[in-house]
Amino acid sequence: MRLIKFILTVTFVLFLSPLVLSYAEGDGFIKEEGKTWIDIVNPKLQASYEEYQRNERERKQFSNDIARFATLKKKTFELVALIHRFNLKGPHFNPDKFDELTKWMRIYETEILIALDNYDAEAYVFFFEEFAKLSIQRAGIVNPNCDIKDCECRNYNN
Repeated sequence: MRLIKFILTVTFVLFLSPLVLSYAEGDGFIKEEGKTWIDIVNPKLQASYEEYQRNERERKQFSNDIARFATLKKKTFELVALIHRFNLKGPHFNPDKFDELTKWMRIYETEILIALDNYDAEAYVFFFEEFAKLSIQRAGIVNPNCDIKDCECRNYNN
């Protein structure tokens, strides 16, 4: 056992230690006349990294702008999520208007996607909030001219 340990130690000292201990002068790059480390960086990789950084800044600014422009209350957002998740219909549901309102909702969906692609927070918030209002109207949850005696939609405030 000692013999094997000795052989491994001698092998490491004789063969591997010169490789580990070798070094280059300066910063470690082989210098050609007039070249620096900036010249070695691949321009394509640098451009893609700069584009990535720019996209990250745009996304962050987009999120901040959404928070600044948004006026939709949390309970309204939760109501819209429930309407779409469970296909809820309220006491004022009108099947005659359903298809027309659905058509406009599809238009708003495409506008929302376009606003997302262009990082246009103002348009995104506008169309998203209109989509939410239209969802509530299409489901018949709220009717401002409600004549039903005990209808809860009178208590609902946007």
